[in-house]
Amino acid sequence: VNLTGCFFGLRAAAEVMVAQAREGRRGGRIVNIASQAAKSGFPHAQAYTSSKHGLVGLVRSAAIELGPHGIT
Repeated sequence: VNLTGCFFGLRAAAEVMVAQAREGRRGGRIVNIASQAAKSGFPHAQAYTSSKHGLVGLVRSAAIELGPHGIT
């Protein structure tokens, strides 16, 4: 849920924002929030830490792909 939920939310928002950008409207901003676990590991939290690291990678890749549409 930590990663896939953000992926599906980002994808749905991006589809609408890209369509709006094609119509000449401003892109927009998509905000996802990770936690300290996105920067360091914690004992007994491998799955949680992995999902938060994955979220950072997802957002960085989406920023590169969506930037040309005015979406940050």
